[in-house]
Amino acid sequence: MPGGGDLAPAWREDRIEALLSDHERSGEPLFIAGAVWNQSRFYHRFDHVVLLSAPTAIVLQRLASRTGDRSVQSPAERLQVIADLTEFEPVLRETATLEIDTTVPVETVVEDLLALVPTHRRRRGDPR
Repeated sequence: MPGGGDLAPAWREDRIEALLSDHERSGEPLFIAGAVWNQSRFYHRFDHVVLLSAPTAIVLQRLASRTGDRSVQSPAERLQVIADLTEFEPVLRETATLEIDTTVPVETVVEDLLALVPTHRRRRGDPR
């Protein structure tokens, strides 16, 4: 995230630019997930920047319960997750336009996200 570097995850800016341009032409909703060091370069093109959050203990519990993904099983890897949350979550929270608590049922999180899409509300008959 901040700073970048050779090993820090980053968006390929040409591909994100193309994706956003295609999206703007289509008028269809687009959700992009993830956290990379260069994402803020595109914030001016987003309607919303949403932080999906949960307490650290829940994040660790969810990671530990993943099947087929052993990427966060060792104590060192869990400590790295905690360090990353501690360092980056405040930055993400500061730049987010909305924070959604993901300790609620996943259906509620989806509804909250879809409520941000005006065309979705109209299609479903919601007068908002």
